[in-house]
Amino acid sequence: MNRNLLKIYTQYKDNDAVRFLSHSIDFKYDQPYVLKDYANKLGVSNDHWQFVSGTKADIYGIANQYLVYTAEDKNAPEVMITKVTLS
Repeated sequence: MNRNLLKIYTQYKDNDAVRFLSHSIDFKYDQPYVLKDYANKLGVSNDHWQFVSGTKADIYGIANQYLVYTAEDKNAPEVMITKVTLS
């Protein structure tokens, strides 16, 4: 999913009105340094796309409040809830 979103990020990465925020729900693995390394490897070159994590309760609380609810797929190797914010 993030590789597809990278195409959109590349188009808008210099537009200050567009920001991207991806919430990881891999609570055991995705520490801040892991997410930063992932962003660098993906090609994110500025702070217009942030990768964040938190507790499961916090992330799902945010998802239920601000996003279209996404059910967790326990068979998927990666589970991400991604939000694109246009301001």
